[in-house]
Amino acid sequence: MLARKLKLVRPGAVTIGLVIGLCFIVGMGGVLLTNRDLIPWLRGNGDGTGDGGSQDPTGDPGGSEYVIYAGQVLRIPAGGPARPTFETPTPPRTVTRIEAGTKRVALTFDCGWFWEPAGPLLDVLKRYDLQVTFFPRGKWIENNPDLVRRMLAEGHEVGNHSYTHPEGLVKQTPEKIDAEIAQGKQALVAVGGEESFVPLYRPPYGAHGDAVSQALEAHGYGWVVMWQVDSLDWMETSGVQAIIDRVLTKVEDGGIVLMHVGRIETAQALPAIIDDLLGRGYDIVRVTDLLSIRNDGGADTAQYVVQRGDTLYGLARRFETTVDRLLALNPEVKRSTK
Repeated sequence: MLARKLKLVRPGAVTIGLVIGLCFIVGMGGVLLTNRDLIPWLRGNGDGTGDGGSQDPTGDPGGSEYVIYAGQVLRIPAGGPARPTFETPTPPRTVTRIEAGTKRVALTFDCGWFWEPAGPLLDVLKRYDLQVTFFPRGKWIENNPDLVRRMLAEGHEVGNHSYTHPEGLVKQTPEKIDAEIAQGKQALVAVGGEESFVPLYRPPYGAHGDAVSQALEAHGYGWVVMWQVDSLDWMETSGVQAIIDRVLTKVEDGGIVLMHVGRIETAQALPAIIDDLLGRGYDIVRVTDLLSIRNDGGADTAQYVVQRGDTLYGLARRFETTVDRLLALNPEVKRSTK
């Protein structure tokens, strides 16, 4: 009986079924290739227009993408961690501003204990596509590594503000001073890698002395960054308008402005400050840009010309690094606005 039933299945029917199945598979493949948004790893910039990118595996809950395009030149790791090199003055030089004439102002933000206003503040800077300098204490970095990674990924630079922000650091023993500087640096490098280092130090409470300079020199720091304008935004009596007025009435060409990541009023005052400075024709820059401090990227980096179809994720895998590190090496790479 079974043999008779099998004879009823015609060879032609089997062939037709196979053909239909193959057509279905080929058709679905075509759909996926023409609509790559259905599968994230198929995305790229294969058309060379730059509207592709790489999925950001850095923990961004929005899954933001960064745009790279064929022909773009990127810095990539070459033979190990990139160690940026700087020509630093000896002893370290204290700066509050540069000579007028460049129409540049550096906005700087100290990070002590509070972290909640950091996100809104970074959102404002991102909206204006500005890069500034942050000075977090080492423990703040350890407690908020994702915020520090975001700072670096968005092109901001992160200096040293000691490890614990002690009062009276200048009166401590040489060993204590050295530990504060060394641990502050180590906290940053642990989060951002060697390439995140910049030779900038901001003294807690603005107190500085020769003993601290010796420790700074030992750890590669060349500039003690003070300020031309203190916004006093940390004071509870400083409302939004008071912060705006204090900065805008005192800031001068080439000046360094001191602000803090501590109160939401700072983030709320920032748009008006930025709008006014830009309206005056000022460029808002990082401290290294203001001081024209050159970083050659170290001997452990190389140049790579982006090819059609490249993504940051793919390049990170190819060169055995991370997307975070590529972004730190190439701060000009921006998120897609789509």
